[in-house]
Order: sequence, then C-alpha cells, then structure tokens
Amino acid sequence: MRRVTAIIETSSENYSAYIVGVDGVTATGATLDEVKQNLVEAVEELMESCKETGSPVPEELSGEYELNFSHCN
Repeated sequence: MRRVTAIIETSSENYSAYIVGVDGVTATGATLDEVKQNLVEAVEELMESCKETGSPVPEELSGEYELNFSHCN
C-alpha cells in the first residue's frame, strides 16, 4: 500500500491540512482530530466529483493508499 503525505500546519486559531502533490484538497479544523477527519472527507468529495464528472483521479489518490499525516510547526 502506498503512503500519501498529508501536511498539517498550525496557526494561532486552528489547524490546516493539505496533501502533497494534490491540488485543491485542503481542510481546516479546531483540533488535530478534526482537521484529519475533514481532510479525509475532502478526499472523499474529490473522488465523488471525479466519478460524477468523469475527471481523472489524481495519481497520488488512485489505487490503494493511506494518508500519512505529518504535523509541522
């Protein structure tokens, strides 16, 4: 199974996250758990959108993968 890196950054008010190499998939949350869950949901929404529109799934998210969260700051 391939590991996909998700970066979590801390600001003064919340956390934000994105997936390395995948444009447009971001999330925010008040806690680490919340931002992780929101990022997973953002990926699910992207996959559904690709399916509905016939757009290609980003290579990083095709096939079997797991998100590997890395917390910066």
